[in-house]
Amino acid sequence: MEITVNGLKHTYAQGTPFERHALGPIDLQLPSGSFTAIIGQTGSGKSTLIQHFNGLLKPTSGEIIVGNVKITPKGKAPLRDLRRKVGLLFQYPEYQLFEETVEKDIAFGPTNFDFPPELVHTRVKEAMAFVGLDYDAFKDQSPLALSGGQMRRVAMAGVLALKPEMVVLDEPTAGLDPQGKREILQRLYKLHKAEKWTTILVTHNMEDAARYADRIIVMKDGGIVLDGTPTEVFSKDVELQEMGLDLPEITQFIMELNKNLESPLPTNIFQIEELEKELRKRAMSKGGKR
Repeated sequence: MEITVNGLKHTYAQGTPFERHALGPIDLQLPSGSFTAIIGQTGSGKSTLIQHFNGLLKPTSGEIIVGNVKITPKGKAPLRDLRRKVGLLFQYPEYQLFEETVEKDIAFGPTNFDFPPELVHTRVKEAMAFVGLDYDAFKDQSPLALSGGQMRRVAMAGVLALKPEMVVLDEPTAGLDPQGKREILQRLYKLHKAEKWTTILVTHNMEDAARYADRIIVMKDGGIVLDGTPTEVFSKDVELQEMGLDLPEITQFIMELNKNLESPLPTNIFQIEELEKELRKRAMSKGGKR
């Protein structure tokens, strides 16, 4: 599912004393099957932008075309069908949890879209297994009585139970421990590949952006200031630092190593496994053994 954004602007509380321009103009195209990370400081417009992708927000001006659905300021797009295909995970999971039990909360989407009861049950169990929640242990618990990390998993399961064509993830691993973060992101990436999702990841974690995305968009003051591959974006270290953004730790490490190497290491290595492989290759070429 492809996204095209043309001249998108968004102003909160337009025409009131509290009017605030939050976004745009934005022109953007995300191809079907792509994995895009959106990074930027808090208040840069990331969450405002992605909430347009399934019609939660309508543009003040401009348009968004998601698949064959066009969203305009005054148009009446078929949002029900769009939200079936575009799964959005909020930054704060408690904002999208409201049913009395975990099972009912995850089942809400499929039930609302008239899935047969037996399919709803199957989808709930599959989604809970995917996010690492034991069905029998959690199905009857209140989602709002869970820990922050568990609420995050329930909210994610609710999105995945619909089997969307596009997944928009706003800080999906917030509240999870480091092992849980790696596990969830690796599973999501495998699903992205297997299901040919169009995936959009909003994150403050530069390692996650570099490791999983094939394209990175950097936002500031409601606009796009950098757009390119991880290698292209993270080569702009001065610009990123001026915006208060860090390079991935592995990139910083390689840059420090290169200060003492006659033949610098490539800075487009974003996974520790790739760095280890490159170092072993160099050691072997010098006659060493590993």
